[in-house]
Amino acid sequence: MSFTRWVQSLAVPACLLPSYPLFQYTSVIMSSVPRLPRVLEAHEDHDRVRKYIASSLQPLRPGSRVDTVSVPLDESLMRSLRTASLSRRLVRGLENAEAQLRLEARGMDKVDRQTGVTRGARISRLILIANDGAPGFYSSLEKLHRVHGDRLLVITLDVDARTLGESLYGHGAVARALLVEHKDAVAAILLGLTWDDGSDI
Repeated sequence: MSFTRWVQSLAVPACLLPSYPLFQYTSVIMSSVPRLPRVLEAHEDHDRVRKYIASSLQPLRPGSRVDTVSVPLDESLMRSLRTASLSRRLVRGLENAEAQLRLEARGMDKVDRQTGVTRGARISRLILIANDGAPGFYSSLEKLHRVHGDRLLVITLDVDARTLGESLYGHGAVARALLVEHKDAVAAILLGLTWDDGSDI
């Protein structure tokens, strides 16, 4: 549940929200997002990235139970995506992403059974999507998120599928969804995002 949706569920009058102590506001924001990849935990920007994600979450589409963060496809993010692509850490297409996540989930379940320890929710994969998806695409993404949402962050880019595809794969290519499938690439992309909203959240 996003921070905005959580606050709305409390039915607190908007006029009272500014009077909440800042530390309480910050704590609520931080608790609304799963943990980030372990490789980011000691990074100086960890809290800022996590708070930005929490405060920026919004429904994927009206009525959706899946939240997304909308970001621009700027040069910094483009460099991170090209690096991930060259390292074979990008999976193109929602069906291919679902197959990869399913394969990974089987492996994690096996490890959990062997160790007797069930891992908690932690963002370890990203789904980056274009902003021109059809209803059927969003329905498929919501279905995928219901299964893998405990480790998946959805990011909506401010470009259409052809622009995204051609930027990464050349003329005529289309990319409506990209799975970032390695924790190091996930961390690099999260840190590569500008996040400079002009304030310390």
